[in-house]
Amino acid sequence: YKKTFTMPSNYNSTISLVVMVGKIDDFDKVYINGVFVGSTNDHRPLGSSNSYKKQRVYDIPTNLLKTGTNTIEVMVEDIGDYGGIYEGVVGITTKTNYEKYFKRGKWDWD
Repeated sequence: YKKTFTMPSNYNSTISLVVMVGKIDDFDKVYINGVFVGSTNDHRPLGSSNSYKKQRVYDIPTNLLKTGTNTIEVMVEDIGDYGGIYEGVVGITTKTNYEKYFKRGKWDWD
């Protein structure tokens, strides 16, 4: 999956951000502007892997995003059956908002 998006000119690059890429069947590697930001892979075979159950949330290094055009790439490895991003929130938010709204309560995926 690849998406180009625009950060506004008033974007503050010192704010801690996270990228949420939903639940993925099976494994993933995520890159922003060509820089690796995270992956999930329990290295188990089809039938015993539980990676597909995990909500993917990765910290975005400070100053990685820039005003103007940016690109996110989600590389998905499907080891059998279904594959792809299949559920959950997909987007970028502040780490504070993630911890406040998504990590606790009804959106708690941990």
